[in-house]
Amino acid sequence: MPQDRDRDDVQGGSLPLALGDALARLAGDPAEFENFVSEVVIATREAGQIVSSDFETLVRESLPLLVTTTTARQQAVAVHLDALAEPCVAVEENGAVLHVNASAQLMFGAAAEGGIAGLGIDWPGFVRFLERVRAAPDQTAILVCEEGRDEVARMWLGRRMAIAGVICLSPVTPRWPARLSGLLAEEFGLSPRELSVLRGLMDGHSIDAIAEGDGRAPGTIRQSVKALLAKLGVRSQTQAVAMVSAMAAGLTPAGAPLEPAAETVTSLTVRDRLGRTVGLRRYGAPGGVPVLLCHGTLFGIGELQAERRLAVDLGLDILACERPGYGRTPPCKARTALLEAAVDDMMLTLDTLGIERVAVLAHDTGFAHAAALAARAPGRVAGIVAVSPVIPARTSAQASGMPPQQQVFAWAARHAPWLIEILTRIGVQRMRKLGPAGWPHAVFAGVERDMAVLSEPEALAAFRSAYAFNIAQSALGFRGDVAIANSDWSALLYKVAVPIHLIHGALNRTVPIEAVAALSRSSNAIVLETVADAGHTLVYSGPQSGLRAAFALAVRSGLA
Repeated sequence: MPQDRDRDDVQGGSLPLALGDALARLAGDPAEFENFVSEVVIATREAGQIVSSDFETLVRESLPLLVTTTTARQQAVAVHLDALAEPCVAVEENGAVLHVNASAQLMFGAAAEGGIAGLGIDWPGFVRFLERVRAAPDQTAILVCEEGRDEVARMWLGRRMAIAGVICLSPVTPRWPARLSGLLAEEFGLSPRELSVLRGLMDGHSIDAIAEGDGRAPGTIRQSVKALLAKLGVRSQTQAVAMVSAMAAGLTPAGAPLEPAAETVTSLTVRDRLGRTVGLRRYGAPGGVPVLLCHGTLFGIGELQAERRLAVDLGLDILACERPGYGRTPPCKARTALLEAAVDDMMLTLDTLGIERVAVLAHDTGFAHAAALAARAPGRVAGIVAVSPVIPARTSAQASGMPPQQQVFAWAARHAPWLIEILTRIGVQRMRKLGPAGWPHAVFAGVERDMAVLSEPEALAAFRSAYAFNIAQSALGFRGDVAIANSDWSALLYKVAVPIHLIHGALNRTVPIEAVAALSRSSNAIVLETVADAGHTLVYSGPQSGLRAAFALAVRSGLA
């Protein structure tokens, strides 16, 4: 069993009873994860103690209880849906929900666990929808829900999957082109107030929510709904929404963007010679200064609107490969080859786009991938800017200030590497159980500065959106990066011959500033910039720092 590099003689101890009890509780209830982590930390803080073989046996025997067993059919459905960016729910013809991808979980949360009823779909309507699917040449049909208790109408696009008996449902969000208001007023005589109410219904708001937004009583809104239904010649809100959606579709040019180009992330793909797909995201100024983003495990790609706008203002063309196991890029076969496979994908992307040289911006665990690229192809990398970098795990002291839910991974990497895979699989199941709303707490509970940043609406929305990116493909990319983050990859870093600019928060508890400062002192090529009031969430609290540093690097290297 691997031993701590900082100790010459480490002896295994017996399994503490409290630790065994915590594991037994965890096997029955994933909500006990925090207790399990706490007991591991307490047990392993005893001088010279490492996890014993009987604890290893207990964990391995309990693992089948901790990880939900899925059938081959469920796995096939999950692989298909998790590769899609849009929200999708797989349902069986009996109305049971088979799988919810991360984007849909972000939208519906725990409601999807209640079958079609939890999604607001009534059984008679679902049966009629199935009949239309069977009759349609392309096995596709629209499902329009009747109003529920909250009086919210919703439409779904449903299509039969190649897997027998499974229907894929995607929520339809109606558009409201600028010309639609005038057309409705002219053709049907809708008043400005009725148009406002109708748009609220189109957006999926309830009567009470519309009333609150307009500052009017719910009864007044109901009267407006009655009036607009009569003018449109329909009998229900659902019919009104369906009718106006059809009108809106006719007024919307094909491919029209939903938001200004400066604020969008474009999703693309590239393929290698064997036909393997690599997901690519692009934002900023197309054709501008090329910046290759190595994303991290936590913060997604271009999630902040402020970040996307600043990239445009600086003239940066941000390119980001979705690494193996994230988003749409299939995982590599061997975990040990993860860095190599990620570099292959980045080189493929640059070659496909005809880009010879880039500035590299890395977030979080993306630092290791940026270093791997620079080590292999120094002529194509002008330099690296790393924000909140996860550095090589060289000593156990680096983990001393981590919150327990993060510290346990670092400890396991040094004492019991077999435990990392188990902890990660437990964590992934817990992520799915908590959903996007509970993810910030799961990662940063007890870390005051980071939780404060994520309490801001835009940062919280971005972090929850990143959840979908991370949980795709059963979080295989995340699991691989956890192993890299808790390993000592110093030898790779010292092969890098380009300048490295580290930007790190003084309040970062995930990677202590002292450890990053020590790393910067070990090489003249590494420069450290400290941000006094920032934690690990610096990517969200100060996105301008990384982008401006990348721009400055591009100017110095002749890219701009």
